[in-house]
Amino acid sequence: MVIVKVTADTSNRTVSFGSGIAGSNIIVTASATRYIFMVYDGTNLVVSNQLQADYTDSESQSKDYAATVALSITAQETIVTVAELTGDVTITATTDAAVEKGAKLYVKLTSDTTARAASFTTGFEATAVAGTISKSKRASFVYDGTQWCIMGAIQIN
Repeated sequence: MVIVKVTADTSNRTVSFGSGIAGSNIIVTASATRYIFMVYDGTNLVVSNQLQADYTDSESQSKDYAATVALSITAQETIVTVAELTGDVTITATTDAAVEKGAKLYVKLTSDTTARAASFTTGFEATAVAGTISKSKRASFVYDGTQWCIMGAIQIN
């Protein structure tokens, strides 16, 4: 068995195989690592499997409170903290083409002395999270390739 580790820079990269290796092209997404497993069949190395390292890229964002907070998602795992909410908030997301299905997004929201609601609109499967006075909630999302779908929201303090 031969295992090849391939890491892409900031662009998606294509791995093409020449003579002696049987397999189709493999796309390695930007800033990710993929392991390609090959076995010898007596004539050629044959690509038998490939795995992408989970969460090779992650990011953390801090956002000031505003009536509308725009997120720009470029990583497979993104953690966002929005400053204390002093009013209701609408959160939108633009997602980079390199972000794959299954990516995770976590958004922390903290209400001031009034319960503040957060509406997730553009880029999200429409949903809202109700706030609790002086408490924080964390909303978790998974990317389905088109939009961010809420997995749940829990109070964390």
